[in-house]
Amino acid sequence: MKKSLFFILTLILLSGCTNLQPTITNIRLCSEVPEDSEHCPDHTTSFSSDITKIHLSLTLQNIPDDSELRILWKYVDENNESIYFSTEKIIELYDSSFSDNEITTMIERDETTPWNIGNYEVIITGSADKLKSEVVLFEIK
Repeated sequence: MKKSLFFILTLILLSGCTNLQPTITNIRLCSEVPEDSEHCPDHTTSFSSDITKIHLSLTLQNIPDDSELRILWKYVDENNESIYFSTEKIIELYDSSFSDNEITTMIERDETTPWNIGNYEVIITGSADKLKSEVVLFEIK
């Protein structure tokens, strides 16, 4: 009797573990991505105004098939007003191969359109239920 009760309780606990919440973790910004990794090695929060690219790497966990990830880059001016300076990037997560994997994307500015000096944010959202949005802050000096 004790063994069957233990078995039933174990099954109940295990069935609850399979419904894991989708998450975005290990978010990093960098100015260069090493060729051998294709992802940001560390997180940088301050960049020089003469850079042309900022890369964003992140890890997705428990993302269901046919989800979308949305990434929006914003400049925050001296009045704390947000100014969108890029189109929203949408990444289609069409199958489970994206779950528990790293994704790297970037924003690029050319030399004729310099970065504004100041504060920026990257807003990361997704279409998966219960996926918590993330905001990453950085500055251009």
